[in-house]
Amino acid sequence: MAISHWLLRPAQAITRTFRSPEEATDWFCHELRRAAPDFAAEHERHPERLDAKADYVGRTLTWGGDTHAGWYLRGTAFFTLDIIGCSTNRTDPNLPCPLRT
Repeated sequence: MAISHWLLRPAQAITRTFRSPEEATDWFCHELRRAAPDFAAEHERHPERLDAKADYVGRTLTWGGDTHAGWYLRGTAFFTLDIIGCSTNRTDPNLPCPLRT
């Protein structure tokens, strides 16, 4: 499944919407730092690694790319953060934006 296929979900499945890559990156950073203490792998919690991931996401969103990140948490849970562009989506411009259909 391509990340862009999330656009095929109903609008009710959308957690947040953003008007700019900067807003989306800020949200990503906030959620990343909130969840990081529970990451199963200690090296994934290091501030330098979190900063590098946030920087990568910011650069990707700036050129219109989609982002996906996931981490195992302590126990058996898995945490994901996905941001998909839909003004049109660069990967599949024929997919509709759920909030506009």
